[in-house]
Amino acid sequence: MIATHYIVFFIGLAIHHAACLPFITRTEDKLVEKQCGNPADIVFILDSSSSIWEYDFYTQLSFVQDVVKGFHVSQEQTRIGVMTFSSKPHRVFHLNDVESEEEVSEAIERISQRIGGTYTAEALQFARTDMFSPNNGARPDTAQIAIVITDGQSYDQEYTVREAKKLQDAGVHVFAIGVGKNVDKQELEAIGSDPDDKFVFTVNSYDALQTIRNLLAMKACTVETPDPECGSQGPTDVIFAFGGKDAEDDEKRNRGIDFIKTLVDDMKIGEDAIKVGLVPKECQGIEGFDLNTFNDKKAIEEMVQESKSESSSTSTTLRFMREVSFKPNGGARKHAKKVGVIIIDGETDEKEIRKSIFEAKKMKDEHDAEIFAIGVGPNIDRKMLKLITEDDENVFMAGSYAEAEERKQEFLDQLCADL
Repeated sequence: MIATHYIVFFIGLAIHHAACLPFITRTEDKLVEKQCGNPADIVFILDSSSSIWEYDFYTQLSFVQDVVKGFHVSQEQTRIGVMTFSSKPHRVFHLNDVESEEEVSEAIERISQRIGGTYTAEALQFARTDMFSPNNGARPDTAQIAIVITDGQSYDQEYTVREAKKLQDAGVHVFAIGVGKNVDKQELEAIGSDPDDKFVFTVNSYDALQTIRNLLAMKACTVETPDPECGSQGPTDVIFAFGGKDAEDDEKRNRGIDFIKTLVDDMKIGEDAIKVGLVPKECQGIEGFDLNTFNDKKAIEEMVQESKSESSSTSTTLRFMREVSFKPNGGARKHAKKVGVIIIDGETDEKEIRKSIFEAKKMKDEHDAEIFAIGVGPNIDRKMLKLITEDDENVFMAGSYAEAEERKQEFLDQLCADL
């Protein structure tokens, strides 16, 4: 009898002691204590529908608290957001609402279950448009991670698959966790990012979530931080134009148009990102378009492709940017950053240089615009381009369009540094 009591006491003590241990990530025999220092924006998307028993719902919350312990939570390192969903999505807190692991844990403790149907598609849409919005704390240069936990099939599977793709296409890495026997594995794999063996989990019960806690934290920690997309830091109006007279031939100018297409291809186009304009034929003999003509990257590239023609003087180009392109009637947005990119591939005389410098200064004064100049050809004067941009770092020189295309990334790195 004494031995029996001793054994029971020993086991009870061991369990109590284990509960007090800090969160650890286990990879086979190796123990790593809270080592995920990679910055990330992580949003938990938690099913709270009527099919989930109250006990299981709160078991789910405890699991989230434990996973969070694997990360260094702060506004500088890993940010955490939480939302629930049933018939409607519900924000619990945004990525910029909490600043420490303790605040996250306390906020999760206060979550109540909101029962209803399993409207997963609406939850994924809400995550994309609200939870991962820059206004709500999402950072463009940080890994974006969503962790979806659900116990059943969604109300509209086709809609769910479409919204999952939109969320993933927005740059969010989605982990999908299915709990119980009612989960549709095919739908779960569509919700999760690829490959499935990294981003999709299934467990038999909510109590079994703890068996994947360490593995989930480890895999989330290995999601790579993306290179920030050009235009992801806010709205920017970018106007392209050609300057310099006496271009050698139409083929040379057409290479310039092709070069612009390759630049646009690496930009994020949209209302909250970059809008592109091209100085039009009234000024230069080319088919141009305003900033508000297109919001679609493919349409912009097709229009640029059709705009192959002659050039005009640099000062005329800059004046058109100032008087038309960067005005509201030209599609310019009030709070958008203004950027002019002028490609000079022909000769410019001294009188024209003075006029161009004058027009560039007026454009900066009137629109607070930043000017980038690309000189293409062996006879382009770098000093002249520097006088136009007022910043040597905004000058890019290439001996030919072939060289410009080869070194495109150098120019984009400079152009997109603050976009």
